[in-house]
Amino acid sequence: MVRNDIGTTLLLVTHPMTASVRAWDNAFMGDAADALLNSISDLLNPAAVAYSRSTCIINSSGTGKSRMVDELSMSTIVVPMCLRPHGSQGIIPVCLFFPS
Repeated sequence: MVRNDIGTTLLLVTHPMTASVRAWDNAFMGDAADALLNSISDLLNPAAVAYSRSTCIINSSGTGKSRMVDELSMSTIVVPMCLRPHGSQGIIPVCLFFPS
């Protein structure tokens, strides 16, 4: 377990961009990336009857969605996309992924 001193904790709480970037400093924990791969694999099964072979990952900011997809990219080809209204910003601005 990684423990932060109070100064680091306050920095991460008051600067969510810093917390999001620092998420990649630690090892990925949990099996969410494996669960995502299993869900996607089920959609790609040719025998499956599916209206659409797509999925969405929706949750609150800072819950590890991008980190989970990045972890999945360690075992399979991933093309991440962040769809949001033009001009809006999330914790990690879309311009970091797609510089103009």
